Amino acid sequence: MTNLYNRFLERTRMRKHKAILLTLCASLAYSANADGIFGWFGKSAGDDGKASTIGNPAAKLQKTVFYVNNQLVNNISRVSVTDAKGKSIYNSNFSCTAGSSCTLNLTNVALSNSLTFKFMNSKNELVGAYLISHAAAVNSATLDESWLGIYLFNQLVKTSKKNPLDLNYQLVKSFNGAQSPDNTPDIYEELGLYFLAQNGGANESKFYNTLLQKLNNNQKLVAAPKKTKRLKSTGGYTRATNLSSSQAPAVGSAAPEQKSICDSTVQSSLEYVQNLAGFIPVVGDAFAAVLGIGEQTLNDSCPKSMDEDVANKFREIDQHLVRIDAELNNLGYEIGTLQVMMAETEAKGVLSDMNDNARKLNSLYLGKYTQLIQNSNLDTYVKQNGNLKKAFNDTQVSNLLANITDQMTRFEDLINNAKLQQMKIVLDNVCNGTNISGDLINTRTRCNMAISRVVFTYGLNAVKMKAMLNDEIAVIANAIKSGNVNNAWLRGHISENFNFNGQTASWDKASDLANKIIDKKIKFITDTLMGADGSKLYKPLDGLSPTLQQNIIAAKCSYQLNTSSPVIAAIKEWHTIAKNESNASPYIITECDDGTSTDGVNNTKITSKYYYNQRDTTNVDDKVVNAMGVLVPDRFFHGGSQNNYGYNPAFPWANSSKITSDANSNSYYSDHTFKGTFNIPSNGTTGNAKSYVIGFEPAKINQSLLKAGENNTSITAFKEESKDKFVTTYRFDTDKSELFTILRYTKGNYAYAWVMRTWGWYSEGGSFSDYKYNLMGTPQCITNDCSINNTGNKLEQVKFIDGTTIDWTKNNSLDADGYDPTVYPATTYSEYTINVK
Repeated sequence: MTNLYNRFLERTRMRKHKAILLTLCASLAYSANADGIFGWFGKSAGDDGKASTIGNPAAKLQKTVFYVNNQLVNNISRVSVTDAKGKSIYNSNFSCTAGSSCTLNLTNVALSNSLTFKFMNSKNELVGAYLISHAAAVNSATLDESWLGIYLFNQLVKTSKKNPLDLNYQLVKSFNGAQSPDNTPDIYEELGLYFLAQNGGANESKFYNTLLQKLNNNQKLVAAPKKTKRLKSTGGYTRATNLSSSQAPAVGSAAPEQKSICDSTVQSSLEYVQNLAGFIPVVGDAFAAVLGIGEQTLNDSCPKSMDEDVANKFREIDQHLVRIDAELNNLGYEIGTLQVMMAETEAKGVLSDMNDNARKLNSLYLGKYTQLIQNSNLDTYVKQNGNLKKAFNDTQVSNLLANITDQMTRFEDLINNAKLQQMKIVLDNVCNGTNISGDLINTRTRCNMAISRVVFTYGLNAVKMKAMLNDEIAVIANAIKSGNVNNAWLRGHISENFNFNGQTASWDKASDLANKIIDKKIKFITDTLMGADGSKLYKPLDGLSPTLQQNIIAAKCSYQLNTSSPVIAAIKEWHTIAKNESNASPYIITECDDGTSTDGVNNTKITSKYYYNQRDTTNVDDKVVNAMGVLVPDRFFHGGSQNNYGYNPAFPWANSSKITSDANSNSYYSDHTFKGTFNIPSNGTTGNAKSYVIGFEPAKINQSLLKAGENNTSITAFKEESKDKFVTTYRFDTDKSELFTILRYTKGNYAYAWVMRTWGWYSEGGSFSDYKYNLMGTPQCITNDCSINNTGNKLEQVKFIDGTTIDWTKNNSLDADGYDPTVYPATTYSEYTINVK
């Protein structure tokens, strides 16, 4: 597994777009940046929540300005806002045409709360949405179909009560990304486009129920592409300043040549985490949809030099981060759920502390820098305001230039090195072993999420820090070079040299030193939390038998994120400690093809539990067969010294029962046929069973997938008459051995498999006419989590570890035991109903 992982990483490093930075948790960094992202609108770092405190959101409840950049293809005519409890707190007309930037004046709305914005057209149909969480309160929104999809997904989760990852995976399979306008697997954009194409805004509830029904029926969906190209975002919004028009910075003014802000050092620290989506079985697609935003953010929004509109680039990054934060919250990876794992005192609160520290860094410096430079840079701003000495009278300029050392210190101390090391120790204790309560895959994913939050908080702040520091240092270096300032002035106002933690450089060399210090911190984080090559991250399936994993893949239970990702076993969950189950044993939850499709590709996926330890041992049943989508041990088909079916010590069966009544015959036994009909009830909670006739020749079972509805060519006695009925027949002149039918039944979320074992029986009496014939039967276990409960009733009872039981009821009203003279050969038959509880 490790070699496979390393090979995958190497292939990924060779890709053209190496800098896919904002991976699993790029957005998680947003909550750390929120207060400074839009520095002139956002909550201040010192917000005490009181309306009486100037600057707090609560003090501005009478009127709050919210900026809307409408990148939808629809015009907006109305807006409504609801709080975290779904209560309407604002509803009013609001005109904003497609492609426009508009100002929304909210009354009595505190943006620090969790809010949902819904935007309607002139017909009062929903066409756009925006979500604000507690951790990401901002005063602007760029509306597009992805944001609409985020809202819709949130509502679908509430309506369906499904696991968000499972729902996301259903959507990925149904949309399949084929119609995405930008060719990225952004399921939220697909969902938003589909909603508009279906005119879902006319009746939201109907849309949700109809879509969920289609998903449950595995229907393919098409998200209609936009009719127009994506509108170019105008980025942020201009603000009123105390500068006259002649003092405003000029667009495109010259700036000193700078090293690329998005250099490989910062990129490499973030490179490995995004690869984890390819190693998260089954639901990795859910994360891949989020990861696509990372490449878009870096390619579109990371300033490559100070010649660009850096402030606007920063705002674009922040808008992307708000969106990713919402997407990951939808999937259940909020900061609170991640921090629960780190219960030890040394690590508890480390993510919240990092959030607070990053908020202060942004509020004190990065936000004010973004506000000041607008669409140019600080060096140009200073030159256009006379010179450094004169511009230094501006408190915003002096605050930035006089506190460069403090800026560096605050960046370093988002989390200090000792806490980073302790955090890793705590996470190792939680995720390195396999003796983990609950789903081990999910736990390891959460550990990786916690690491990702740290890595991306630092990485994204590093992008901004390098831009700000390089710009600040250029101002000082250029002023020294021009003779505007001397050493005495520098000593009195800034510093004669750049100094940080005992390291000193002249101002013309300071930029290189500052970048090295930032890079060193990023490298420490990478080496400590992820390893230089990503090897310290937690691979979800590490510790599970490699042989079992390979055989699961061979049995048509596999997952691949994309063509450059590894093929891995399609294991949804892995439980090493089972809860609330008698005779608990470790198990995995698999998703396997059932072999029903004609093209061999679009098979129905069946979810079931596979208890991989052999009964009452710790030996792994690592050879598996896929029986109609349910994994079963190969030992059932080739067990024991005789290589026989249904090896009894491993797979118990119940006391035998007479399926039909005795039949007396006064002719040769070859004239008699016995028939047992089994009805399989179907309802919305349990689903349908399917039968597969195995026959009795072990040599015939040398395939990885046994398909429903197919019969062994040498056995015709069993057949599935319909999806809710199967029949077993036995004729004494042709059938000389036991017959086996594998049954699959779905209860709730999981499918179960067991065997119906039947054979002919006769006894000799005192005369020829006293021969008694019968069809005998017994249920038999085929998996390690199955047991038999001999109740004394006909056909007995099958019971599974999780409490699921299966028994049979004779249908007295349909009883037709005995000889039927109208049928030839003479037939005796009975009918039963299978019950699953």
